[in-house]
Amino acid sequence: MTPDPDITCDNAQENLVAYVQEEIGDRKLARKIEAHLAECEICRRQVAEIRRTFQMARETYHDFVPSEQVWKELLERLHRVGAGAGQGVLRNVQERLGPKSESPPPVAAPAPEARVAPRSRRMIAAVLSVAAIVVLVAGAALLLSLTRFRVVLKNGSQVSMRAPGDDRWLEMKPGGSIGVGASVRTETASFNVVLEYPDGSRIEMSPDTELKIVEEKAVKLERGELTADIMPSGAGFTVRTEFGDIEALGTRFTVSVSRRDLSTRLRVHEGRVRFTQGGVERIVEAGYESHAGRGMAPVEPRAFLKKPLGERYLTPECLDVSLSVFDGHGYRDHLSLEMPRIPSDAPLRVRFEVRNKTDRELTLPTGRTGGWEITLMVKEEASGGGGFLRKDVTTAGVMLTDKPSTRMEDKEVRIGPGQVYQFEYEIALERLRMLKGRKYDLVGSYCLVSSQAVAVEVK
Repeated sequence: MTPDPDITCDNAQENLVAYVQEEIGDRKLARKIEAHLAECEICRRQVAEIRRTFQMARETYHDFVPSEQVWKELLERLHRVGAGAGQGVLRNVQERLGPKSESPPPVAAPAPEARVAPRSRRMIAAVLSVAAIVVLVAGAALLLSLTRFRVVLKNGSQVSMRAPGDDRWLEMKPGGSIGVGASVRTETASFNVVLEYPDGSRIEMSPDTELKIVEEKAVKLERGELTADIMPSGAGFTVRTEFGDIEALGTRFTVSVSRRDLSTRLRVHEGRVRFTQGGVERIVEAGYESHAGRGMAPVEPRAFLKKPLGERYLTPECLDVSLSVFDGHGYRDHLSLEMPRIPSDAPLRVRFEVRNKTDRELTLPTGRTGGWEITLMVKEEASGGGGFLRKDVTTAGVMLTDKPSTRMEDKEVRIGPGQVYQFEYEIALERLRMLKGRKYDLVGSYCLVSSQAVAVEVK
C-alpha cells in the first residue's frame, strides 16, 4: 500500500486512538493511516503504547482497590490533564470497557485537605481503569494536539528523535512532529533544522546539536547551538544547559554549549533574556552577549554589535535574504538541486541580497553597527560527506558591486519598502586548494540577524 503524501505524522497521530478502537467511520482515511503506519516506526510505536494502555486498564478493572491516598492522587492528576478532555475520555473508556459498573462521578480536583469518601470496590476499579487511560493515553493522544512541535527539515537535513523512555534514535521524515519528553539531534553534516511551536515560536538547531523538550516551554540543550525566536505568548520559555539557564522574555537569541570549554554562551538579537547560573542572575539586552561555565556565574554582558539594534533596524521578520554562488557561468542559489561546482584556482564569488518586506523605510546595519561573515565547513568526501574536516570563518574579501551604492564604510544604508540591497563578494580560496574534489558548505550571515547556506564543490 502506497503512503498518502497528505497523511503526515501530525494528522495521523490525531486519529490513532480512534484507529485503535476501530471508530474511524471514513474507510478511506483508515486505509491512509494504515499505509502511513506501514512506513512510520514512530507512529507504530505510539499505536502499540495506546493498545498496551487499554489492555492495562482492562486487566486492573476488577482486581485492584487503591488506597485513599492513591485515589486522591489519581483525581489530582486527572484534574491536571483537563476537565474537558478528562470527561470525554471517561465516557469513551467507560463505553469500551462495557457496563460492568455504575458510571463514575464527574472528575474534579479535591480540596487540599479534604478526605476522599470510601467508594465501592467496583466503582473504584472502574475509575482507576479510566484514570489509567486518561493519565497514560494523554501522553499519546490528548496531549498530542496540545504539545506537539512540528519539525521542519531542509533539503539535506539529517535529524533523528528519541521517544521518552527509549534508548533508540529513529530517523525523522518530513512532516514529523515531537512532543514533550522527546529528544532531537542533528547530524554533523546536516543543515539547520527548525522546531515550530503552536504559537509561532521557532527553535533553529545548528548541525551537530542535541536537545530535549522537557516541558512545553522548556528545552534542555545537551550540546551544539540553537537560535530561539520566541513570540510574546512564549514569555518564560527557558533553555536549560549544564552551565546555566536562559529564560526568554519575548525575544530572539542564540545559545551554544561547548563540551570542550565546559561553557554556555548566549547572544541576544532582540528583546531581553534572563541568564542564571549558580544563583547569579544577569539580564542580557539585545546586542549583548554573556557566558557561564562550570562553577562560573554569567559574566557581565558586553556588546557583540558595535551598538544594539533599535526598532528602526531591519530584523529577521522584516527581510528576505538570499545567498548565491558563481560557478563560472552564472549564479546558483542555495535552493538549486544541482550542486554548484567552482574552479579551485579561482576566487569564490557570492551574491548577497536583502529585501525589505515591510511598508516602511528601515535601516540595514553595516559598518559599526554590524557586518557579515562567511563560514566554510569542509566535508570529507571519502566518508560520504558525513562529517566536517574543518570550519573556517572569514570576513576577508573584495567588494565587487554594491546596489544601492549609498553604502560607505561605517555608514548605514536606508532601504525603502520593497527595496533590495545587493552586493557581490569575492573570497580567495587559497586555503582550500589542497581540498580539491571535496565538498564544503558555505554559510553567510549578515548583520547577525539572518543566515543562509549553500553547498558547493571544488573542482
